[in-house]
This record gives sequence, structure tokens and C-alpha cells, in this order.
Amino acid sequence: MIDLYNEALQMCQNTEDVDRGIHNAYTQGTDRPAANKELQADLAPNVDYKILATIISERLKKILSKIIHSDQNGFLPNRQMKTNTRLIMDVLECYEMHPSKPMVLMFLDAQNAFDNLNWNQLTNMKFGENGTY
Repeated sequence: MIDLYNEALQMCQNTEDVDRGIHNAYTQGTDRPAANKELQADLAPNVDYKILATIISERLKKILSKIIHSDQNGFLPNRQMKTNTRLIMDVLECYEMHPSKPMVLMFLDAQNAFDNLNWNQLTNMKFGENGTY
């Protein structure tokens, strides 16, 4: 299965070509009748995309903690949002103890952070892997 994905991705010049690459990888080199090839090529990618998404997700889990700053606590393995709550409480307590010290506590909109993800950059990095998915 991995060989199929890598072959499809090698056929592609950009992400829009992935569908065509997977379709071609399914239909090449088989001796089945053309109608069966086309049917398999149309149905199989639906399941394969789920498998590929799981593979990418599992690989991303391994590297996300390395490339995302330790202050980012949500949505990562072994990191919890409650850590941020504790951090906010610590900052507020520190301010109460040192009110003359200049401090800033800033809250950013998480939805905007996720909406501004640069998918081209992630694709160019092969999602942190060494050249293949």
C-alpha cells in the first residue's frame, strides 16, 4: 500500500494531481478487463484516502511535538489544555506578587491560527518525513 502511495505521489507534479496519480497507479500493470480496472480505480481510492490520512496522521504525531513549541499544549499527544490554564493562573499570581513589574497576558484566537496553516510549506517538507510518505 505504501508503495502505491509513493508511486502515485511520484507521478504528481502538485497536490491536484494526486487523484490522477492514484487512479493511474491502480489501473497500470493489471490484466483485468478495462471495465473492472476503472471500477476498482474509482472505488478503491475512497478507502485508500482514509488509510493514507491515518498514515499521515500517525507520522505527524511522531514529529509534531518536536516542531511545535512546548508552550502549545492543545491537540498534541501528552500535552493538555489544562497546562495552559495552570500557566495563566501562575502568571496572574506572579502579577499579584509583583504589581509594579510590567507584564502582558495575551489571548489569541486559536481558530485563526489553524485557518492560516501553510499547507504548501507542509507539503514541501513532506510533513517532516524524508522524501516519501
